[in-house]
Amino acid sequence: MTILNFYQKLATVPANLIRHHLEVGAVTWLILHHWQGPKIDQELTLRTALLHDVGNLVKYTFPLEHQIYHEIIDDEAYWYRKQCQLISKYGRDADLTTRNLLKKFGFLSEARLLAEVHLAKYTNKLKNVSDEAKIVFLADGSVSPVGIVGVEARIEDVKKRYTGNEKMHLWVKALRKNQVLLQERVDLNLSQLQDCDYYRIVNRLKKWPLAVG
Repeated sequence: MTILNFYQKLATVPANLIRHHLEVGAVTWLILHHWQGPKIDQELTLRTALLHDVGNLVKYTFPLEHQIYHEIIDDEAYWYRKQCQLISKYGRDADLTTRNLLKKFGFLSEARLLAEVHLAKYTNKLKNVSDEAKIVFLADGSVSPVGIVGVEARIEDVKKRYTGNEKMHLWVKALRKNQVLLQERVDLNLSQLQDCDYYRIVNRLKKWPLAVG
């Protein structure tokens, strides 16, 4: 099955979230293509990027904000019902819901890597974090609801949307430090990720094969 087939099978990933996964996957693919560091599990890294937020529906706020969720606004009632079903089964923590969904379908390594990514977001000890987790963290931190924007633009977006979040300053510091550490291991300017052409990569990833356990 392809990654798009799997999103459909899950029935928890609305169109805007599918686009987000493909864009994070595209940034991940580009970083891996330019990787110059120690050997890493590239397939695991890319799969994890393509699955990293499949439980995020639990944290959507209804009624939906049109500017961000315009792709699914006409199906709002449907996704609200899906959200209620997810919350009743897994709770309101999006990271835990994602990992539980992945475990359900046999993606145990991906769930473990996502747990490491989650820890990386709020730590000042990034040198102890695997390169695989660093890459997924950076790719996700380069994509906003409007598309691939790069780290600094993403930080500004988060500051506006999550004013008052006590963990935000930790995330900002970790994301910037993570970019510096990864820059040493790629022959690609990570501060200009938004300027790359992702159209072909995204289209390729739509057909990416996924073995479901």
